[in-house]
Formats: sequence, structure tokens, C-alpha cells
Amino acid sequence: MAEDQPNCHFYKAWKVTPLFLLNRYRNFVFCLFLLHTSGTYAAEKNTPFWESGSENDSKVTLAVGTISPGNIQYDNPLTLQEAESLAIKNDLLTKKFDLESIALKKKGIAVSSLPDPKLKLGLINIPTDTLKLDQEAMTQQVIGLQQAFPPHGLLGSQREQMNLMGAAKSHKAINQKQEVLRNVRQAWLGVYLQHHTGNIIKKTDALFTQLVKITKSQYRSGRGNQQNVVRAQLERSLLKDRAIKIKAMKENSLAELGKWVGAAQFNRPLSLNSLAIPELAERNALALSLEKHPSIQASIANANAAKAGINIAKSRYYPRWMLDLSFGMRETAPTGQQRADLISLMFIVDIPLFTSNRQDKWVTAREKDYSSAQYSTAEQKRNLQRMLDAEYSNWLRLNERLQHYKETVLPQANQNAKAALNAYRSQTTEFDTLMRARLMELDIQLQAIQLFVDSAQAQVNLLYLTGGTGHET
Repeated sequence: MAEDQPNCHFYKAWKVTPLFLLNRYRNFVFCLFLLHTSGTYAAEKNTPFWESGSENDSKVTLAVGTISPGNIQYDNPLTLQEAESLAIKNDLLTKKFDLESIALKKKGIAVSSLPDPKLKLGLINIPTDTLKLDQEAMTQQVIGLQQAFPPHGLLGSQREQMNLMGAAKSHKAINQKQEVLRNVRQAWLGVYLQHHTGNIIKKTDALFTQLVKITKSQYRSGRGNQQNVVRAQLERSLLKDRAIKIKAMKENSLAELGKWVGAAQFNRPLSLNSLAIPELAERNALALSLEKHPSIQASIANANAAKAGINIAKSRYYPRWMLDLSFGMRETAPTGQQRADLISLMFIVDIPLFTSNRQDKWVTAREKDYSSAQYSTAEQKRNLQRMLDAEYSNWLRLNERLQHYKETVLPQANQNAKAALNAYRSQTTEFDTLMRARLMELDIQLQAIQLFVDSAQAQVNLLYLTGGTGHET
């Protein structure tokens, strides 16, 4: 029995030691996992951390809700540039404005043409006693033509007005294309934000899953408490709720993007690993290009069309006139005498004598229309200038904040998380401190990508205001 007792102690020690080593090994693996996830965003200085470690986006398609993507074309991803082209091609309002422009220019040709001539046929001076055409010398069979001529300058002014209204529609079509570009870029940015935010949440969820296992293991071994387990489980549950919310916002953005590119692209994955938006020109160049904005050009064209309306009203001071050319045939007299045929030429002219209540009022009304259009143009310029100043300032400040996050806040958050981890490993800090450090780093990472997308959205708005000028990066 005495010889068997040491063997019994050895058996107990052998049984306890693996459990101890297993717990220590789990802690060691967890710490390595924390260190790995803490330093992922600093791998490449020129690439955002959410792109450098991004999950493959080949599964992200525009099919959401009840729509099925069918056979996904993995080898043919949809890029932002192609989405822009498809959105412009599919936009119905652009086609509407283009057709309205063509219609108005065709109307300009029509309104600048002379009225159709009129054919006149009839019998005149028929005797009522016998109704014979040869009884009286005044009886005639008449055929004639009438041609009306509008007042001086009316036709040219009407054509000019229609052409200017057509030009305004053309500028509206260009503006609609720029609005489509802005909207599809904004929708793409929404998908980009929620996709990469979801990837960050997914990585953090893997960390918290491991954390729950570690706290449970420590609790079972008597080196932890139940509160740590419950806290880790609660944070993971909240993280899952956040992931569901992000998924819903992502699907809304996908639905918005799908509206622009069309259902034919629903089986193509989106290329979300990088983002290419044209760069902005210099501040002075932006201000100069604002004058060429199609909405302003459309407003100017409408104002010029109103000015042409003044010339149309002034043409009413000139008389309209009509030319009447008639040929009268007479029958042979009952005595056999041949009667000569007759020809008539008449001019009919309006006499605009009472102009105070007609022509003067028309001119005054058209002048008011022109002044109103000028005010509308001035207000449009002021609004766009205000939008340009506000968006440019917002873009600058967002870039400053983003740069501050990259250079200072993100590294500090990383260092804070590492310091909390080292303190927790050396048992000099509480579990709550480690948890707060990890959650703070997560929030800062999400704020960084939000700043990046907000800056890109401000850049997209500036591109719309300045006509989309710039060079793609």
C-alpha cells in the first residue's frame, strides 16, 4: 500500500496538470488572437484597414428580398464605373428631357413657317329670279387663293423662343445625368459602407465568441467570476443585434443601387474591395466651373426664351396682312357675246390703333416674365454657390478628421487595446477594462470608415456641383 500511494499522487497530478495546461493554452491562444486582430488595420499605410483585410465580396449581389440572383457571374463583377454607365443608360428622365428638347426644336421650325394658303371657290352675283349664270354680266364662278402674313419679326422670334426652350431641356437632360451619377455613387457608397462595416463586426464577433469561451473556462476553473461570463455574452448579443441592423441598411442600399443599374445586373457580384471616385479640381477651378452647371445654363436659356417672348409681344404693334388673289369666270351672254373673265387682287391689313389695352399689356407681361426668369437664375446661382461653399468646407473638415483618425486616434486605440490586454494577462486590471478597450477600438474603427464614406459622399456632391470634372483614381 505504501508503494502504491506515490503512484496515486502521480495519477492525480497527471490528471490535474493537463486541465491547467489546457486553460493556460486557451488564454495564450486568445491573447495571440487579440494581438492579431488589433494590428490588422495598420498593415498597409496606403490602403484603408477595412480594405486590406476585407472579406471576399464575390457573394454581394443586388438581389435582395424576394429576388433570386440566379447563377452568379463570379468572373464578371460589377464595378462602380460600369454601374454609372448603366444608370445613365437606363435613366428615363434623361430620355424624357432629350425627347422634349427635340420636340421643342421641331416646333420652332413649325412656328417659323408661314400659315398655309387658303383656297377660295364659289359663285357670286347669281340672279335670284332665274338662277342662270349667263343672265347677268356680274355673275362669276370664282377661284382664288388667300395667303396670310404674320406681323414683322413674329416668326423669327417664335422660332428663337422655341429653340431656347429646347436648349433649356437639353441642359436639364445633362443635369439629370449628373444627378444620376451622384445618386448611383451615393448608393454605391452606402453599400460599400455597410459591407465593410459588416466585415469589421464579423471579425469582432469572432473575437467575442472566443472571449465567451475563455471566460467560461476561467469560471469553471475558479479563476474567474460569473459576471465576466454574462458580460461577454451580453456584448456578443449586442454585437449580433448591430450586425442585423447593418445587414438591413445594406439591403436598403442594395435596393437603391439596383433601381439605377437594372434587374439584368442582379446576378453579378459587386466589386467592393476598393473605391474609385474622380478627384476634385482646385478650389478656384471649382468656383469657375459652377457657372457652367447645367441647371444654371437651363435657367439662363429659359430667361432668354422669356426675353424672346418680349420680341414676340412687340411684334403685335405691327399689322398682320393678307393677300387675296381671285379669278372670276363669266358665262357667254344670251346674245352670244363673249364676256371677259375677271381677276381680283386684294390686301387685307390689321390696323393696331388701340394698343393701350392689348399690345402694351402683352409687352408689359412679357417683360415681367423676363425679370422673373432673371431672378430665378440669380437665385439658382446663389443656392449652388452656397451648396458649393458648404460642401467644400465639409469635405475639408472630414478629410482633416479622417487624417487625424489615421495618424493618431486609430493607433492610440490599438495601443490602448494592447495595453489593456497586457494588463489583463498580468492580472493587474479587471476584465471590464479589457472589454471597454476592445469596444472602444471597435467604435473608433467604425467611426473611421464612416468618416471615409462621409468624405467620399461630400466629394460626390462637389463633383455634381462642378459638372463631374476630375480624374479617376
